[in-house]
Amino acid sequence: MEEDDLFLNSMGLDFTVENLKSAAKELRVKSGSGCEDCDYFGHTVNSQGKAVLCHCVRERFFQQMYISANVPRAYIKKELFDWNVNADSDGNDLGVQKKTSQQVYTFLQFYAKNLNNIVDGNLPKLTHNENKVTKIHSILFKGSIGSGKTFIASIMVKEAIKKNLNASYFEWSELAQTLGDFNEKESIEEIANKFKNHDFIVLDGIENYPYFAPYFFVQLDRICKLRLNSGKPIMMFSNGTHEQIKAGSGWASLLKSCLLIKLPQILS
Repeated sequence: MEEDDLFLNSMGLDFTVENLKSAAKELRVKSGSGCEDCDYFGHTVNSQGKAVLCHCVRERFFQQMYISANVPRAYIKKELFDWNVNADSDGNDLGVQKKTSQQVYTFLQFYAKNLNNIVDGNLPKLTHNENKVTKIHSILFKGSIGSGKTFIASIMVKEAIKKNLNASYFEWSELAQTLGDFNEKESIEEIANKFKNHDFIVLDGIENYPYFAPYFFVQLDRICKLRLNSGKPIMMFSNGTHEQIKAGSGWASLLKSCLLIKLPQILS
């Protein structure tokens, strides 16, 4: 018996090759560096004998990108094909609204496919309503609770990120709270910078509240003007009360610049 083996046995330790491999794998699992497909190494070996990153590394990378873009965690692992065109978010059959749902789904596929062109100003054209041709840029979706607004908003931010675009998701109530707080100047400037420079902005959950802080209207109008002047697209989602919000010419112009798409009507 080798001296090292004799020493380990005398200490009551079992350092066989298999045990060492098992212990090493346990450490890799705890570190979260891989998956079962790559034996938690984070890479595999292709047919040419070269090491390649495992799919799990790519998935974790994009998940972190989605989180950084503020995509709601409930939708981090959702994809466009997960949207059920036959039912609302509660699983209720859409009935006669299925056709509208399918049309929206087809439009989203079209928009996602053309996102890079839209951001670059090479606007695609879409024929609708008896051969009416519209250049596609910014979009305003209108729908009630359960119509899929947040699902679509989250998915479209993810689609933009997959295409190597800077994208951010904003939730209306959180945005209103920040913009309306005079003491949140640093956060407001960060928001303004994203509205000015990011390739794709999504604003979800727009609704008219009984009370907005006066400072909110000033800042909302400002960031809307920044977005308009950037020439970059924005996708907004409203419950239908957006027209009641009087926030100045920037807000009004941004709404006017959007193509309005009505989501399937959900009956309560």
